[in-house]
Amino acid sequence: MTTQAISSAQPETRSATVQRLGVEEVPAVKTSPQRLRSVTTEPTETVSTPSFEPVALSTGARIETSAHVAILAAIRAFAVILSARLLLFLALAGAFALAVMSEAAPSVLNLLTLIAYCVLTVVPLVAMDHMSRRRPGG
Repeated sequence: MTTQAISSAQPETRSATVQRLGVEEVPAVKTSPQRLRSVTTEPTETVSTPSFEPVALSTGARIETSAHVAILAAIRAFAVILSARLLLFLALAGAFALAVMSEAAPSVLNLLTLIAYCVLTVVPLVAMDHMSRRRPGG
């Protein structure tokens, strides 16, 4: 569009009249900062904390509690092992994907990237997994 077309598309604002509102200026009131008064209130209700007396656990409850602790420890150990194995699996999948990509477009840079990934990611994860396994009889 040309400037002439743009100016003809906009309404004429030159002949518009400006209407002024009847606004009066209000003088500013100067006040000095006031100090806050301390307010003291009396509590309307008294809240008492209930006291609990320790209850002696029976041997059945102790066995159940120790069984729960043992089950939670086993689940936590299982989760740690699975998370380490999952992390190792994802690292190996990434190394495999990099190997496929470096074979699709062979270059020295792609090969160095694959080697660096394997040395800095896969090898430490394999070493950590190997070290964390329990040895038989120990």
